[in-house]
Amino acid sequence: MRGFRFVIAILSACLAPWASAWAQVGLQVPPVSRAFDVQLFHPAVGPRGYITLDSADVPGHRQFNVGLLTNYQYGALALDSTMAGVTRKADVVRHQTMAELYGAVGLFNLFEVGLAVPMTLRLSGDDFDDTGATTGGTMTAKGIGDVRVEAKVAPFAFGQDQAFVLGLSVGMTLPTAVDDAFMGHDSVTGRGRVFLEYQPSDRFRTVIMLGGALRKRARLFEAGLGNQILYGAAADVRVLKDMSVLAEVNGRVGSFTYADANPIEADLAMRAYLPAMFSLLMGVGVGMNHGIGAPMVRGFLGVGWAPDFRDQDR
Repeated sequence: MRGFRFVIAILSACLAPWASAWAQVGLQVPPVSRAFDVQLFHPAVGPRGYITLDSADVPGHRQFNVGLLTNYQYGALALDSTMAGVTRKADVVRHQTMAELYGAVGLFNLFEVGLAVPMTLRLSGDDFDDTGATTGGTMTAKGIGDVRVEAKVAPFAFGQDQAFVLGLSVGMTLPTAVDDAFMGHDSVTGRGRVFLEYQPSDRFRTVIMLGGALRKRARLFEAGLGNQILYGAAADVRVLKDMSVLAEVNGRVGSFTYADANPIEADLAMRAYLPAMFSLLMGVGVGMNHGIGAPMVRGFLGVGWAPDFRDQDR
């Protein structure tokens, strides 16, 4: 059994956010905060990722990939305030344009380590006060977000032709965001995820993910933003020799009381495989509820490079 001790260590890390989530009950909630990342759309760092969900598998030893994914989201965060019987809406994050540079490398045919650096090119919306009412001003921001580090192990492959692969991933973000404007957290965050992928042929594959995110608790009025349960599913269908269609649903559960802490998003994309081992990804997405970070609409475009210099005759 490959890397059994490493599997146990990573599985423990994956389960830690779940156990810690219950420890937050009863903690004093800090004042209204803008120190969290409203952008929930971050690319998978590995070469076989779907859209934002990773593959359960890992690349071969010393195989690597790099990529750049840009995206625009509209309506990721809005606040409603009622004063004197009149309800007013503040589109706090009306527009956000981002680019994220990422890359990963495989080690020993068992592990993958990756890094991602997000950059907000422009964020704008209505500024608001501590009551949630608009101030009449416009909030704008740009700059680097929280740098993300990922590690994954694929210890098990099973079933006919080893069509099923189990992957375990842990990651963290560093508080590198340059502005307190919904672009990043003010402390280190962590997450652990379990992936189960099924690939019966070269033309179809699908994955499901379950995990947890661990982060310092913040407050945005009634919604407490802290630890979250993560879940998602994706499918990749090769419709042509050099083209795939991908579909993905990704969500979080941060509260059993306030739906604002439970965003869900659905994305649809096309990936074209280009010469010289480049690929092009383009697609659209929509928020399936009004959770914080679930946009009204999203568009994204990215390019990746995953060279394979292994000797095919071996």
